[in-house]
Amino acid sequence: MNVSQLTFTGPKHSVPLSLPNSATFADAPIPLLTIYTLGRFAVYRGPELIEDSAWKRRKAKSLFKLLLLAPQGRLLKDQVFEWLWPEQHPERAANNLHRTLFILRRVLEPDLLNAADSRYIFFRDGKLILNMEAVAWLDVLEFERLIQFGGQQPDPLPHYEAARCLYQGDFLPEDLYEDWAGDCRHKVRAAYCALVQQMARLYLQAAAYPEAVACWQDLLRVDSTHEETYRQLMRVYAQTGQRHQALQLYHHLCQTLRHELEVEPAPETVALYQAIAENRWQPLPERALTTEPIHLPETAQRPLLLGRENELRHLTDLLRQAKAGCGQVVILSGEQGVGKSRLAEEVLALAQAQGMQVLSGAAYEQEGHLPYGPFVEALRSGLTGPVQQRLREKLGSLSQDLARLLPELTEANQALTPPLEPELGQERQRLFDAVTTAMLILAQSDGLVLFLDDLHAAGESSLQLLHYLARRINQAPLLILCTLRAEEAPRGSPVARLCAELLSHRLGQRLELLPLKGSEVSRLCSALLGGGSLASDLGEAIFYLTEGNPFFVQEIVLALRETGKIEQANNCWRFTSGLVEFGRRLGPSGSGFAIPASIRETIGLRLERLSPEAYRLAGLAAVIGREFSYPLLQAASQIEHTRQLDLLEEMLVACLIEETGAGYRFHHGLIRQVLYDELTMHRRVWLHGQVAQALERLYANQLDERAAIFVYHYERAEQYDRAFHYLIRAGDRAQATYAPREAMDYYNRAVVLCQERRELATAETMANLLQRRAQTHLTLSDFEAAIVDLEQLLENNRRTHDRLREGEALYQVGIAHYWAHRLERAAAYLDQSIQLAQQLHYPELQAKALKIRDILNSTQGEMAQTNTLTRVAPGEGAQVLPAEEHWGLAMLAHLHSDFDMALHHGQACVELGQSFSNPFLTLGGYFVVGMSYASLGRYQSALDHLRHALDLSQTAGERFWRARLLNTVGWVHRELFELEQAVQFDQASLELARAGQPCLTEAEGNALANLATDYLLMQDYEAARACLDEGLAGSADKPFMRWRYRTRMLVIKGRLALAEGDVLSALAAADESLAMTRTTHARKNVARSCKLRGDALLAAGRVHKARDALRHALDIGLSIKSPALTWPCYLSLGRLEEQAGRPDVAKTHYFCAVQILNELAAQLDDPALRRSLLAAPPVQLVFEKAVC
Repeated sequence: MNVSQLTFTGPKHSVPLSLPNSATFADAPIPLLTIYTLGRFAVYRGPELIEDSAWKRRKAKSLFKLLLLAPQGRLLKDQVFEWLWPEQHPERAANNLHRTLFILRRVLEPDLLNAADSRYIFFRDGKLILNMEAVAWLDVLEFERLIQFGGQQPDPLPHYEAARCLYQGDFLPEDLYEDWAGDCRHKVRAAYCALVQQMARLYLQAAAYPEAVACWQDLLRVDSTHEETYRQLMRVYAQTGQRHQALQLYHHLCQTLRHELEVEPAPETVALYQAIAENRWQPLPERALTTEPIHLPETAQRPLLLGRENELRHLTDLLRQAKAGCGQVVILSGEQGVGKSRLAEEVLALAQAQGMQVLSGAAYEQEGHLPYGPFVEALRSGLTGPVQQRLREKLGSLSQDLARLLPELTEANQALTPPLEPELGQERQRLFDAVTTAMLILAQSDGLVLFLDDLHAAGESSLQLLHYLARRINQAPLLILCTLRAEEAPRGSPVARLCAELLSHRLGQRLELLPLKGSEVSRLCSALLGGGSLASDLGEAIFYLTEGNPFFVQEIVLALRETGKIEQANNCWRFTSGLVEFGRRLGPSGSGFAIPASIRETIGLRLERLSPEAYRLAGLAAVIGREFSYPLLQAASQIEHTRQLDLLEEMLVACLIEETGAGYRFHHGLIRQVLYDELTMHRRVWLHGQVAQALERLYANQLDERAAIFVYHYERAEQYDRAFHYLIRAGDRAQATYAPREAMDYYNRAVVLCQERRELATAETMANLLQRRAQTHLTLSDFEAAIVDLEQLLENNRRTHDRLREGEALYQVGIAHYWAHRLERAAAYLDQSIQLAQQLHYPELQAKALKIRDILNSTQGEMAQTNTLTRVAPGEGAQVLPAEEHWGLAMLAHLHSDFDMALHHGQACVELGQSFSNPFLTLGGYFVVGMSYASLGRYQSALDHLRHALDLSQTAGERFWRARLLNTVGWVHRELFELEQAVQFDQASLELARAGQPCLTEAEGNALANLATDYLLMQDYEAARACLDEGLAGSADKPFMRWRYRTRMLVIKGRLALAEGDVLSALAAADESLAMTRTTHARKNVARSCKLRGDALLAAGRVHKARDALRHALDIGLSIKSPALTWPCYLSLGRLEEQAGRPDVAKTHYFCAVQILNELAAQLDDPALRRSLLAAPPVQLVFEKAVC
């Protein structure tokens, strides 16, 4: 969709950036919307921002954006289905649309009571309509208007600048991978590039070079490989005397082209670089020179200066002292990429802001040790016409000596004659005096900062001149600021000796810059990505990988974004699916992430200084890992001790490794990775084998504890039999230490290895492996995968005619189907197991299969047939019943409405699950305990246990129980009339139940029933009906759903009909529900159905029959100790007796309800929960009736 095609029926504007003012909002009949889509998505309702958390669901936000893009804000319902729910059946998509529309309307109008009254979003004739009269301002349309209006003016630049400022980034950056936003995004980006190119041309014509440079920098942020833009910048840098910046920019271009496109710069770009490098460039006119700094463009927005507050404060003090006449030398030291130059940039900007002159020069490794190179470049950067004249006047005969470094001084005054040839020592003395005097002259007015970058690359002549200058500036307004790579200044090198000399004579100081902290890395990442928070695992991974080096952070973040490995959702950056372990997987078999070429080249320069033997030893160390011990390195290399120590010393001097308490460690993880990647494939395989064998010799008594590391090396050594052996041992070790996900990873790898290497896959081996993996799947509640493994195990046992193992496998498959709610299949497998146990005279198998079969009968509604309910003390439980049977008995008791018994078995299940470190059964126990406490009206205890279980579920990363726990918490909040919280928990449960495979049918049904009840209490009958219809459709054909949830759905259907005045439909729903519940003896559902029938009969004026139904519901509620059932029954009976003219009897019922409610409130420790319950309208009504 083209920007010019966007229609907008709101007010038009005639001045740049005409945002709506307070008067606009005050005069509007409804709060007007102000909408930002460029670089971020934000909506203001009137003057107030709609917070991101208020949207609740991403689909609601997407629906609003689709309406913004639609012509006249109108969309057909089918168009919405196609964009937002393309894979879903139209009926389910319609229900999703109703819920999403419900959320969207309440985001825009939080106080909206009835959806039909919405003033922003209409639904008419199958069309969704956004009220465009309510949109006061939309940034993308204002952007287009400013460009069009500016093009019609004699001076377009003010309007163009306003449009440029308005473009804060891509259109709808949260939706980079959504097709419906892509076309418009590309058109807006193209319009922005065309705008900025035109602005740069206009500024260049006006000789406004800094402004033109800023435009070109903006272009490079959008297209980092546009060579013509680089050439334009290089010309301006060179012409304004900033040769250092021009050369740096060229090298930056080379790295970018190699990394992004794998090409070299064009011939014209190379020719331009050579002309600048050889100083064949004429300066621009005086008016082009400016004291404003022109900064090097980057592929992303210039990063913030983070984590350097103390250093910047100290350097600011030194600037102030220097300006007052206390000059000195400051050396910023640290590893490459740690931010020395970035900090220096900030200091130079501060100096310029204070009126000080800045001269900048640098040493270049690729140019060799040019005599006095940094000083020549620095002096030349400030050598304008007036400055030359001033130096000639002040220097006198020394100007001839300075002309040896700056020939243009002689060219500017041909009357000067070359000096006499003195002795070499005298010649150098005069040259040093000339440079020193020139610096002091330039510093006289407002002070001077001399910046010397990359001092480690400078020749000895430059270092000697720096030392000479340092001894003569202590009383001058001159600060010399240098940067130095610590790894390039080993002890004994010329630059190290210079630093020691300066420090010992108090002529300067050295500031060591350390890597950034984790929080600072996250802030830097956010700035590089254009805003938004970072998911915790992403921030941790980048910090782990880069260790806080800002340069590495920048390159890694940009590479991650460009390769699609991170994405933004809900203003939060996170890894795309399948890459959450990226930060901890650096090996070639890891995430597949390639180290950026810029980082690889940087590290490669350091590796080149190693001797061949040291380089080979470093490669072996890289195979071992980030950290390595001396004994292991020696055992694997078999190099003589003295020689190995010499080689390690060489690596230490090169700052590639550092000593630790346990041995050695690579200075940075990326150094280790580059070394590893540079090994040839065959050498890498051989080295892994050497390391594995050395480890087995060193740790012969710790093979199980170290099984994982043996797996790592033997897999990469391609010794698959040894790798398989240790995969099994590693999986068993992980299971024993309660790490089921790690165990699953090892078993999966073992299965794959068996499939690839048939010689490993014997029948016994596969049986043991499948058994191990199936049990781990069950622990992780992945029932589908467990069933697949167990059925394969069953087939293998049948093929080998092992009848005992066949019976056990049938039992295990039956239990797995039971957990997965495939009850008919579970019954079939259990019956086969029982039959086979009888044939084989295997009483133990028969007993446990019969017990599970009895529980299964009750689960399917055949509760009259069970006799299994028994109380077993937790202390005995470990001896008598396994944890899964305690859970089954707890659920059975709950279905019988014996909540005390359910609580007892649920607690036993929790205890046993914790004792065996089995999170699945522990969470199952907590689920029943929470439901039982809630059914007994002990809401505080229920919430405490459920919240603890949710934390455990989050830690374990499981989904099966979490969905059930969420809707149980929603149930408790609804009982306490905290309806907004109830909707949030129930909606979260529904989404989790439907996410992934298999779909959690029970949790889905429960969530739909809960949501329908929530919306019914909130009087949102449209949303309640949508959930109800979906729930009824889903519960029609599943036995498990039919009797447990269809009865609830029918009660809700009747209550909804009653609320809408349809008494006959309410009675029909009550009768249908009663017919189902009475056959199953589910007393709680019988009570709900009788309560509905009584209320419907009362509404129909049939008082006597209503009294009978309500008293029956009350009797059941009292018998099962359910306060949530009894107090509403007392309320209904009170109303009935009032209508029957028996006020005294009515008052008795109201007092009983008050007593129950007071007892419920007294058990709540949280005052907010207590207030919520007592302030609810139905509860207030009870108290009012009791008082009256």
